[in-house]
Amino acid sequence: MIDAPSAAAPTSSASSRLADWWESYWYEAVDMTRLRYFTRIVFAALLYTIWKVDYWGPTHAWAPREMYQPIAIARLLHIGPPTETSMPLLQAVLTASLIAGILLARPTEAAWNRVAARVTNLVVFLAFGLWNIWSFSWSKVDHDRLVPTVAIAVLCVVPAVGVGPARNVGWALRSIQVILVLTYPLSAISKLQKSGWFWLNSAVFTRAIIRRGTEFGQFLMNHPTLLRVGQWSFFGFEVISVLALSRNASIRRFIVPGFFA
Repeated sequence: MIDAPSAAAPTSSASSRLADWWESYWYEAVDMTRLRYFTRIVFAALLYTIWKVDYWGPTHAWAPREMYQPIAIARLLHIGPPTETSMPLLQAVLTASLIAGILLARPTEAAWNRVAARVTNLVVFLAFGLWNIWSFSWSKVDHDRLVPTVAIAVLCVVPAVGVGPARNVGWALRSIQVILVLTYPLSAISKLQKSGWFWLNSAVFTRAIIRRGTEFGQFLMNHPTLLRVGQWSFFGFEVISVLALSRNASIRRFIVPGFFA
């Protein structure tokens, strides 16, 4: 008598393949050098942000209190508006901790260095979070702050200290990559929720051009069809950008250039 094939075998095989995929996707061993340079670049970019991009941030300390409209997390934590002392102090703390974070991202196995880097990154996370709360409680919230905030949070868990490849480095970089990519399709969903399909034919690009006033923008103002095509193309890219998470190199080569367009 021939025994019937066990139903557990295919199930076990599928579970094994899923486990292998999960392990290779989220926990691929990556050299610490990559995370170390990533940390330095991100922290240097944040220094530029708080001193150049958000140069207007500290001026909120002198803004009329009645204009302060705290965002949800500020209301939840009962965070009031900044003062003439707290805002410059926060900028100084954030600057010092970012510089310290860059210096502590070193190729060493010293335990004290790892602890110091983790504590410093936590200070950066809290200070940058408060910086964004105070900045955006007076104006619109920029979704592009999500990725650096998540990156800092990940670096609190996996500081860029050590040498050689490690699974947790792969997890750290993959987590940041996933959040970066998902901001695009989630932005597309947000557009549809707030404006519906009317967004695609609205004057969003025109408004941005008027606000910035560049020569190329003035050229586009005389070609409204190009603006409309641009909005449709931008929305389309946001929808398909999730394909950048694929491990297929051919798909990534097709999608990734769009992030730099």
